[in-house]
Amino acid sequence: MIMDANDDIDNNLNRLKSEDRTVLKIQNESIVTNKEISDTVFNNQSNLIILNISHHYNMSL
Repeated sequence: MIMDANDDIDNNLNRLKSEDRTVLKIQNESIVTNKEISDTVFNNQSNLIILNISHHYNMSL
């Protein structure tokens, strides 16, 4: 009976650790995705600023 209880505890701990790893993996992927989005937005804004300046001064890129 005690052995069964210990096995249950071990199984639950392993399951929780596995779920924690999955959650951390998802969070890390989300952080990377958000960074990529931020970088893309920044690059797009920079490109728009350059285009506006060049258009204002009739400069060719």
